[in-house]
Amino acid sequence: MPDTEINEAVATKVMGWHKGTGGDSIFWVDSEELLREVISGYSCWSPCTNIEQAMVIVEELSHLGFYFSADIDPGMTEICAFFYKYKGDDYGPEEEAACLAAPTLSRAICLAA
Repeated sequence: MPDTEINEAVATKVMGWHKGTGGDSIFWVDSEELLREVISGYSCWSPCTNIEQAMVIVEELSHLGFYFSADIDPGMTEICAFFYKYKGDDYGPEEEAACLAAPTLSRAICLAA
């Protein structure tokens, strides 16, 4: 899946944003119509390639009760990322989390989200 599709899916499904327009700009807005990221123009929502924006996803999911973990594969060619929830006082994960691998941490975070 291309980065642009992943970025859009994360914006809508994880962050809860939708596209807005103003003048000749397109941007992401939240449910309160507050500007979050410009799509065309000065800045761009691209968490697949921007680690700071990818960490915003980790933060958002942590507010929803998800834990985040990442690891590098034994061949050190890809990074594996996953989100999971714990149940009560148990030490095991509530659900088995699939590990999504990618060449960069930011892309792995987006795929796992």
